[in-house]
Amino acid sequence: MFGKFFWNHHQNGDLEILRTIGAQPAISMANLKKYKFQFLLQKTEQSAIALVLSDTDTLIEQINKLIVKKKNIKQGTMQELLSGKVDYQDSKRNGKHNR
Repeated sequence: MFGKFFWNHHQNGDLEILRTIGAQPAISMANLKKYKFQFLLQKTEQSAIALVLSDTDTLIEQINKLIVKKKNIKQGTMQELLSGKVDYQDSKRNGKHNR
């Protein structure tokens, strides 16, 4: 609904009337409060959307944890290689090198 509202104002050339004047132009809440927006989503649709967003947040959190884990493994491996604790060529020849 918001998208259609802004698109119509943009097409009509009157989007500027919603904009505040200043160093960082923006659309003020005071200007938006002049308009009524109607949301037609049913409770079941809202619940389904909330569930998808929650699942997405959980997935993003899991991926971020995996990224941190992989970075820690990479850092540890680099420290071992640079300190001489592990010889890359020996581990490769012995089949201990995993990609």
